[in-house]
Amino acid sequence: PMLGWRPTLTAYEIQAVSAGEDAQGRVIVRCRRSTDEAEVSPATGHGLSTNIIEASLEGYLGAVNKLIARPVAREVLA
Repeated sequence: PMLGWRPTLTAYEIQAVSAGEDAQGRVIVRCRRSTDEAEVSPATGHGLSTNIIEASLEGYLGAVNKLIARPVAREVLA
C-alpha cells in the first residue's frame, strides 16, 4: 500500500433522514489503520445524500482522510 497501511472498516451505518422519493440517507463510517493497535479509536466519517453510494463514499473518504491526518505511533528505539 502506498501509505504503508490499509484502511480497515470497523462500522458502517445507514440512517434515513427524510421520507419520500427524494429521501436523504446519512451514512456513518468508522475505519482504522490496518497497523493500529486494537485500543486506538477509529476515525469517523459522515456522508449525506439522496444517493446512498455517494453518501457512503463521502463517509469513507472522510474517515480515511482523518486517518491520513493522524500521526502514526512509532516505537522509540533506546
